[in-house]
Amino acid sequence: MDKGPLQTALSFPTGSPIHPLPFSASEEERAVFYALREGAENARQIKDLAEETGLSGRQVQSIVETLILEYHVPIGTSMRPPFGNYLIDSAEDLEATVELLRTRGISNLVRAAALKKLTLEAYLEEVQVQLELEKRKIA
Repeated sequence: MDKGPLQTALSFPTGSPIHPLPFSASEEERAVFYALREGAENARQIKDLAEETGLSGRQVQSIVETLILEYHVPIGTSMRPPFGNYLIDSAEDLEATVELLRTRGISNLVRAAALKKLTLEAYLEEVQVQLELEKRKIA
């Protein structure tokens, strides 16, 4: 599997760790990061990561989210065996993860619209307003 293109796209020199964590990362964040393996073929379930790190499953899930959102660690989710989370190490794995997230996101939006008895278009207008409000909070 060619790992060069993704490393280049993410600005990681060839041969370097896939993503160094900043000094400010907590001991728990480092433990989860180092328990992850590179490539979808090495995905690990939350329960296995929890067992290895001594953390609860919820803590591991929260830390995985933090690693992605705050530290920009490229972590994917495999929906075929082996199931679980892994460090993305190829353009193919990146695209598969993005497609999975897109599909889940659309499915959740369709369900939310149905629950509110709105058309998808009307619900998306509500979501757009909420996004604009969030952008103003951040700015």
